[in-house]
Amino acid sequence: MGTQPLTLCPGGCISLHCYTGHEGGAEEAQAPAHRVRTLSPRRWWVMSGLFIWLEGLEPAALMLAALADADKARTESLLLVERLPVKAPQRP
Repeated sequence: MGTQPLTLCPGGCISLHCYTGHEGGAEEAQAPAHRVRTLSPRRWWVMSGLFIWLEGLEPAALMLAALADADKARTESLLLVERLPVKAPQRP
């Protein structure tokens, strides 16, 4: 995500998946979460959630929606950021 401004086309959507199964992967997966904390709360709506069926693997998803500007009447774009677990859970 770097230091470039986060911009999306009207109605656009981005999905970012971070693989944590390699050296440094866990740190890389934290970068999007840190980056979204720098976004203006007046322009972005940020939600975070956990996948309850992957207990113990700590996967998380961040969902960002671009809020309408003062001169616009609607939300224009959506960014989905998902951190994937290192391995799938064992099924009974």
